[in-house]
Amino acid sequence: MLQLNISGQSPEIQAFVSYLKEQALFDVQKEEMVHEAVDSTDTEIIKLDVATNLLKPTVRKMVIVKLTTVQGKEFDIALLDSMSFKSGDLTIVRGKNYDIFAG
Repeated sequence: MLQLNISGQSPEIQAFVSYLKEQALFDVQKEEMVHEAVDSTDTEIIKLDVATNLLKPTVRKMVIVKLTTVQGKEFDIALLDSMSFKSGDLTIVRGKNYDIFAG
Protein backbone atom coordinates (compact mmCIF):
# COMPACT_ATOMS: atom_id res chain seq x y z
CA MET A 1 0.00 0.00 0.00
CA LEU A 2 1.26 3.46 -0.89
CA GLN A 3 0.31 6.69 0.84
CA LEU A 4 0.50 9.76 -1.36
CA ASN A 5 0.30 13.34 -0.12
CA ILE A 6 -0.54 15.61 -3.03
CA SER A 7 -0.53 19.38 -2.91
CA GLY A 8 -1.46 21.87 -5.60
CA GLN A 9 -4.34 23.69 -7.18
CA SER A 10 -7.69 21.92 -6.86
CA PRO A 11 -8.34 21.39 -10.62
CA GLU A 12 -4.87 19.87 -11.14
CA ILE A 13 -5.26 17.56 -8.15
CA GLN A 14 -8.69 16.38 -9.25
CA ALA A 15 -7.41 15.74 -12.79
CA PHE A 16 -4.47 13.73 -11.42
CA VAL A 17 -6.66 11.69 -9.05
CA SER A 18 -9.13 10.95 -11.86
CA TYR A 19 -6.26 9.81 -14.11
CA LEU A 20 -4.82 7.63 -11.33
CA LYS A 21 -8.21 5.97 -10.73
CA GLU A 22 -8.40 5.02 -14.43
CA GLN A 23 -5.08 3.15 -14.35
CA ALA A 24 -5.40 -0.62 -14.10
CA LEU A 25 -2.31 -1.07 -11.91
CA PHE A 26 -3.52 1.28 -9.17
CA ASP A 27 -6.53 1.12 -6.86
CA VAL A 28 -7.29 4.33 -4.94
CA GLN A 29 -8.77 2.95 -1.73
CA LYS A 30 -9.06 6.10 0.36
CA GLU A 31 -9.06 9.82 -0.41
CA GLU A 32 -8.79 12.28 2.48
CA MET A 33 -8.73 16.09 2.42
CA VAL A 34 -5.84 17.34 4.59
CA HIS A 35 -6.10 21.06 3.76
CA GLU A 36 -8.91 22.55 1.71
CA ALA A 37 -8.15 25.57 -0.46
CA VAL A 38 -9.75 28.78 0.82
CA ASP A 39 -9.43 30.70 -2.47
CA SER A 40 -8.09 30.10 -5.98
CA THR A 41 -4.50 30.96 -5.00
CA ASP A 42 -4.46 28.68 -1.95
CA THR A 43 -2.91 25.23 -2.11
CA GLU A 44 -5.03 22.15 -1.45
CA ILE A 45 -3.53 19.03 0.12
CA ILE A 46 -5.03 15.56 -0.09
CA LYS A 47 -3.86 12.15 1.11
CA LEU A 48 -4.45 9.01 -0.95
CA ASP A 49 -4.11 5.37 0.04
CA VAL A 50 -3.27 3.49 -3.13
CA ALA A 51 -2.89 -0.26 -3.58
CA THR A 52 -0.79 -1.51 -6.48
CA ASN A 53 0.30 -4.80 -7.95
CA LEU A 54 3.43 -3.39 -9.61
CA LEU A 55 5.74 -5.54 -7.50
CA LYS A 56 3.84 -8.79 -7.84
CA PRO A 57 5.35 -11.08 -10.45
CA THR A 58 3.08 -11.85 -13.35
CA VAL A 59 2.74 -15.35 -14.65
CA ARG A 60 3.30 -15.36 -18.39
CA LYS A 61 2.17 -18.29 -20.43
CA MET A 62 4.76 -19.85 -22.72
CA VAL A 63 3.59 -21.53 -25.92
CA ILE A 64 5.70 -23.92 -27.99
CA VAL A 65 5.13 -23.45 -31.73
CA LYS A 66 6.09 -26.46 -33.85
CA LEU A 67 7.13 -25.60 -37.40
CA THR A 68 7.76 -28.00 -40.26
CA THR A 69 9.90 -27.05 -43.26
CA VAL A 70 9.17 -28.09 -46.83
CA GLN A 71 11.86 -30.76 -46.43
CA GLY A 72 10.01 -32.24 -43.45
CA LYS A 73 12.36 -31.01 -40.70
CA GLU A 74 10.63 -29.93 -37.51
CA PHE A 75 11.73 -27.33 -35.00
CA ASP A 76 10.19 -25.66 -31.98
CA ILE A 77 10.06 -22.00 -31.00
CA ALA A 78 9.09 -20.99 -27.45
CA LEU A 79 6.99 -17.81 -27.43
CA LEU A 80 5.77 -15.59 -24.62
CA ASP A 81 2.66 -13.43 -24.97
CA SER A 82 1.71 -15.30 -28.13
CA MET A 83 -1.30 -14.70 -30.34
CA SER A 84 -2.44 -16.56 -33.42
CA PHE A 85 -5.13 -15.92 -35.97
CA LYS A 86 -6.18 -17.13 -39.40
CA SER A 87 -6.06 -14.97 -42.49
CA GLY A 88 -7.43 -16.92 -45.43
CA ASP A 89 -5.37 -20.10 -45.75
CA LEU A 90 -2.60 -18.73 -43.52
CA THR A 91 -2.20 -19.02 -39.77
CA ILE A 92 -0.31 -16.03 -38.38
CA VAL A 93 1.50 -16.50 -35.07
CA ARG A 94 3.21 -13.72 -33.14
CA GLY A 95 4.95 -13.61 -29.79
CA LYS A 96 8.18 -12.81 -27.97
CA ASN A 97 11.22 -15.03 -28.00
CA TYR A 98 14.31 -14.24 -25.92
CA ASP A 99 17.74 -15.69 -26.58
CA ILE A 100 19.79 -15.03 -23.45
CA PHE A 101 22.94 -16.17 -25.24
CA ALA A 102 22.60 -13.80 -28.21
CA GLY A 103 25.36 -11.28 -28.23
